Amino acid sequence: MTSTLGVIEWLQNTRTLRDITEKRDRNKTNYREMQESLNSFINLTPARAMAAYLLSYKERSREDCVVHMNKLYAKLESNLLHTYFLELAASPEAYLVLRNRFTRSLAVINTCSYLLGVGDRHLENFLLDTSVVRSNRYLI
Repeated sequence: MTSTLGVIEWLQNTRTLRDITEKRDRNKTNYREMQESLNSFINLTPARAMAAYLLSYKERSREDCVVHMNKLYAKLESNLLHTYFLELAASPEAYLVLRNRFTRSLAVINTCSYLLGVGDRHLENFLLDTSVVRSNRYLI
């Protein structure tokens, strides 16, 4: 699978949130390095993938987790989506509409996923419809 190929069909005019953030990142943050840092923090290995999170929860304090995550967050630019929407929008009004649609769509998807018990919410599972700029459809 790729960032434009879904399980069921080819999805035209879409990009994943991960694809957008990685391409927008001027710092060229090494996302694989960040993932490996998180995996080593929780002692994640393929043999004990699910158990690693539970054991990490028991072994690590909240403060340790917050400090580690803040170190990872500090490597990222805080305005990646903001600049993407600014470039997509033809005017300030269009930017506000895009931002509003994105926020509402993301809120609905996350709420429904939570209520249905879908736990697989990561940046590669959120697709943005890039043709939304020319239409009135929702972003996600």
